[in-house]
Amino acid sequence: MPMFIRILIVLLMLGGVFGGIFALKQHQAQQAAAIAATPPPPAVVVSTQVVTESWQPYLQAVGSLVASQGVYVSNEVEGQVNKITFDSGQRTAQGAPLIELDSSVDRATLQGLIAGRRLAEIAFERAEKLVKQKTLSEADFDQSEAKLSQADSQVAAPEPPGMDSRRIPGCSVPASAFNLG
Repeated sequence: MPMFIRILIVLLMLGGVFGGIFALKQHQAQQAAAIAATPPPPAVVVSTQVVTESWQPYLQAVGSLVASQGVYVSNEVEGQVNKITFDSGQRTAQGAPLIELDSSVDRATLQGLIAGRRLAEIAFERAEKLVKQKTLSEADFDQSEAKLSQADSQVAAPEPPGMDSRRIPGCSVPASAFNLG
């Protein structure tokens, strides 16, 4: 078979494929135009007789309200709430405690720090006696003095925020602003 006939057969096949695609797209466009040209169905109209009635100025309904303004209160430390000191809707005084958190862990930590300070004090006193007797090196004495100083600073640190009830300085908001679930 000569090359010319092969090229002619391939061109005829490509023409048939592209012609089929063109015909299909043309048919789809005609169908879309026919659908667009059909008028919409007539509107359904319902009529009734006019009757005079008295209008109620109010309506009883059940629903829920959402405040347009609110306050989000969060505490500085984590903890379990032991007590809520206000009722929903109640106004609170400025500086009044709103909630009380469980402070047992903080109290136990403080007791541990006090015990550690007492131990460091005993060790320092012992080191002082031994240094006077020249049986303890100055470096060991300095180390016991530093441990006592460190224990003093840990005990003297301000109480953790969880020790007493939480207060929000300068805040006086209605208790209704809090969602108690």
